[in-house]
Amino acid sequence: MLTGKATECLAHFLAETDFGDLPAEATSHARLCMLDFLGVALGGSIMPRSRILADLVRDLGDAQEATIIGYPFKASCVNAGLVNGAIGHAMQMDDMEWATIGHVGTTIIPAALALAEKQGADGKELVTAIVLGYEGAIRIGEAINPSHHRRGFSPNGTLGVFGAAIAAAKILHLDQGQMADAIGSAAVQASGLEEFCLDGSMSSILITGHATQAGIISALLARRGFTGSRAILEGRKGFCRAYSDDYTIAAITRQLGQEYRILGVWFKRYPTCAYANPSLDVILELVDRHGIEASDVKEVRIKTYAVVEELIDNPDPSNTTAAMLSLPYCAAAALVDKQVTPRQFTEERLADKNIRDVMKKVRLIVADEELLQFAPVEGLGASVGIICHDGRRYEGRVHAPKGETRNPFTEEELLKKFETLASSVVGADKVNDIAKTLKRLEDIDDVGELASLLHP
Repeated sequence: MLTGKATECLAHFLAETDFGDLPAEATSHARLCMLDFLGVALGGSIMPRSRILADLVRDLGDAQEATIIGYPFKASCVNAGLVNGAIGHAMQMDDMEWATIGHVGTTIIPAALALAEKQGADGKELVTAIVLGYEGAIRIGEAINPSHHRRGFSPNGTLGVFGAAIAAAKILHLDQGQMADAIGSAAVQASGLEEFCLDGSMSSILITGHATQAGIISALLARRGFTGSRAILEGRKGFCRAYSDDYTIAAITRQLGQEYRILGVWFKRYPTCAYANPSLDVILELVDRHGIEASDVKEVRIKTYAVVEELIDNPDPSNTTAAMLSLPYCAAAALVDKQVTPRQFTEERLADKNIRDVMKKVRLIVADEELLQFAPVEGLGASVGIICHDGRRYEGRVHAPKGETRNPFTEEELLKKFETLASSVVGADKVNDIAKTLKRLEDIDDVGELASLLHP
């Protein structure tokens, strides 16, 4: 049983745990996380906001150490982390986890991948880094949430930076002290605010890009002997106290190694905020089952949680990013187009009169107490009523959205998502090669074999 300070106890566990210590279900899920991330990153690489960052890094000129996903050039591992961490979140389809209330895979995986390519690491090292990156980030998230998130922080960055630092540190084979130093340096760079949810600014992907970059820098500095505060998580002026009004330090080290947190990571069906997914599942199911047309609809009543109303009840999104983070827009698009895919988030669809008209009929109703009776995690469930002009009423609810651990994708469904997103960027042949390589990820001798497939 580990005793002592939380930061040092966590660092000890992370530094001492190797591939052989990990349960098969954790390593298997890591491969799925990798598959999902590469699909959404390749799909996100062609978006205008992603190209701005990629062009900046290319124009700066840099060491040719790590692949920029979706682009025919390399950069330093640090700047590859900046771009790849950003593009993994550009489509709003990256994985989700409830304790962090965020998307930390899009910082952990590109940090591990960039360092693994630079170092010539093998597949087992990459998988180990990913599993333990999630482990550290999620445990810290358990300690400080939900207060942390409610204060306005974006956990994608504030917690993602820890996952990136830990993953990078594992690839570099840092010892316990160096791991603690990397965590300490990551903490002082932890940042991210969720105002982007309200205005749709490009800051949303800068948060994840910066977190990935800062995590890599933290590990590289630790390897050179740069120290970080080794009580940074629990200290009187440390991370938990500064970033949360209600925290539990014990959650960081409780039952380390007994249940791996990566198993709680789930995959999104739609390119929207995770909090929108339950409602969209209900709406699309009702539309399909009853043949509802948008012109039939008088009112849509979505029972949801207070946090959902606070974050994504935007009745008039002004750009496509804001539309991704607007439940009224997503609901209206689902009714008009009978689907919610990346094609619904273009300037043309955003300006569509039919969608705009239906948006005015969408009403969000806060019903935490009711929803928590059948969906016991804030944001997990939804109840929707659709009222038609002729008096017809249709109702439905979900206890968990498709893709969530309680209602998971099959591996075939996740592979289909990957193929759909990636094929337009790298083509069908490379899509197949990437999928085959991931199947045998733990057996490859050099991660560069996988990285070489991640561009046109």
